[in-house]
Amino acid sequence: IQKDVIASDHELLQITPTARKARQAYKLLHDFQAGFTNDEAAEDHRAFLRWQKTWEKMLSEKGWIDPCTIISFISKAIDSGKIKVDSGLIFAGFDDFNPVQISLQDSLQRAGCSVAIFNDHAAATVNNGVIAAPDNTTEVEQCARWARKLVTENPKVQIGIVAPHLELYKNLVSQKFLDEFDPTGKVLGGEQLLPFNISLGDPLANEGPVFAALKLLTLARTVDVDELSWLLRTPYIHSATARYGQRGSTDVKFRKKRLSELPLWKLTGALKSVGCDTAFTDVIEALVEFQKSSRKDLPGVWAERFALTLQSCGWPGDRTLSSHEYQAVEKFREVLSGRATFDAVSGPVDRSFSTTLVLRLTNESTFQPESRGSQVQSLGVREAGGGRLDQCGVLGMHAGAMPQPLRPNPFIPLAAQRRKQMPHADANRELDYAKRLIKRLSASASNVIYSWPLNEEGIQNRPSALLNSLDPVDLPTLPSMAPASAVFSSRRPLETISDYKVTPLISKKPVSGGTAIVKDQALCPFRAFAHHRLNSKGIESPDI
Repeated sequence: IQKDVIASDHELLQITPTARKARQAYKLLHDFQAGFTNDEAAEDHRAFLRWQKTWEKMLSEKGWIDPCTIISFISKAIDSGKIKVDSGLIFAGFDDFNPVQISLQDSLQRAGCSVAIFNDHAAATVNNGVIAAPDNTTEVEQCARWARKLVTENPKVQIGIVAPHLELYKNLVSQKFLDEFDPTGKVLGGEQLLPFNISLGDPLANEGPVFAALKLLTLARTVDVDELSWLLRTPYIHSATARYGQRGSTDVKFRKKRLSELPLWKLTGALKSVGCDTAFTDVIEALVEFQKSSRKDLPGVWAERFALTLQSCGWPGDRTLSSHEYQAVEKFREVLSGRATFDAVSGPVDRSFSTTLVLRLTNESTFQPESRGSQVQSLGVREAGGGRLDQCGVLGMHAGAMPQPLRPNPFIPLAAQRRKQMPHADANRELDYAKRLIKRLSASASNVIYSWPLNEEGIQNRPSALLNSLDPVDLPTLPSMAPASAVFSSRRPLETISDYKVTPLISKKPVSGGTAIVKDQALCPFRAFAHHRLNSKGIESPDI
C-alpha cells in the first residue's frame, strides 16, 4: 500500500527501495517525536511529507494503526486506563532510549508501575587485548584455531565470536570454523549438525526447497533450455529421485533438438518425443494450468492456489527431507498461509502481483534453522553485549567498522536528524554509542580479544580508535585441522617419471579428428585422450 502511495505521487524507477527508506524515515520521526517543515526541506523531503500526509489520511479513514506507532498507542492506552499494568517492569539490554520509549516509561510510572533500567556493566574484564591480522581470511582462521584450543582445554567453556558487521563475516566464519571443528564432516559433505551456532540467518528464498518452489511459481510462459535443464535436475518435484537418470538422458536428447526456447504449453509434446517420463510431463501440465489463472483474487485465495499448484508438482519431492530442508519448507508454508492476513487491507490482485509479493516476503523473511546447544556462538555486537561468556573474540574492529560510518536517512533533513540525535546522522553520537557498545562487550567475558584485518579487499585498514588503550597480544592456537592443510602436510615426495610409452590402439580403425588431434594434444593430453580415444562429448548447447 505504501508503495502505491509513492507510485501515485512520483514517477520513480525503484519504488521498493524508496518505500523502504521512506518507511524508515516515518519510524524515525515517530520514535524521536520529531518533524520538519517545508522551509527546511529539499525536493525529496517535500515528497516524503506528501507521502506521509496521504498515508496518515488513509490510516485515519480506514481505522488502521501503523506498527511504527504501536508504542505511542500503548502509552496512550495506559494513560487512559485501557491497559492495566503490573507493579514493576525492568528494561534490560538497552544501550539508549529514544523519546517514544521514554514516554512509555513515563506512562508506566504515572499508572503506578515502578520502572527499573538494568545495565550489567559491573563485571570488569580480566584480560583485554588486540591483534592485527594480514587479512580477513587469516583473521578468522586464527580465531577458529584459538577457539578450538579453548574447547580442547575446557569442554565446558562458552565462547562468543562477535563482529560489528556479522553479515560480511558470516560465510567466512562458517567455512573456517567447520574446517577446525568438523573437518571430517566438511570432506564428506551433506548436512551435518554444526559444532557452532551463527545467530544471523539467511533469506528464506535462498533455501533449496524454497528456491525451487519460487522457481516453479514464477516460471515464464516461454522456457529456455537452461530452465528446462534445471527442472529436469531439481530433486524437489514429483519422482525426481526415482527418475533422476532418465531425466538426465532426457536433458541430453532434448538439447540435440537445438531448440533454444519453447512455449511451456508446447513443451509436453516435445518432451514426449524424446522419451520423457509421464511424471515430469504432469508437472509441466500443472504449471501450464496454473499460468492460465488470469482472474484477480484476494492474496489469501492466491496463497491457497500456490499451495495446490506446488502439490500438483509433487513439491517438495519424493525423497526424505533433511532437518534443515524440512524446517525451511515449514517456514515457507507459514509465509504462504500468512498471506491471508493481507485480505483485510488489500483488494483483489492478479497472479503477477501475487507472485511478486511472495518473492518479496521470502526474501525479507530470515530463516534460521534450529540448532543444538553449542559452546561457540557467533553473534552481532548488540546480541553479545551483556551476555555471559568465558571467552570472546571480536572480529573486524577496524576504523571503518567501529564507530560505524554515517548513514543519514535521505528523506529527513540532516539538520533535523542531528538536532534530535537520530542514529547514523552525527559523528559524535555514533562515537558515544560505540563506546557504550564496547563497554558492554568488555563486561560480557573474562577475556576479550579484539582483532582487525590490515588489508580488506585491497584496502589498507587502521585499527578502530576505540582500541588505542589496549595492548597487542599473541593469540595461542593449535595447528590447523583444515582438510586442505592436513592433505598438504601429509603429502608424499613427488617423483619425476618420463612416460614415453603410450598404450597402442586396439581398434584397426584410424583415429579421426584431423588437425584437432594435434590441437587438443598441445592444449592438454587428457583432453586429446578424452575426445579422440574415449570419444566423449559435451552436451549440446543451442545457438543462433
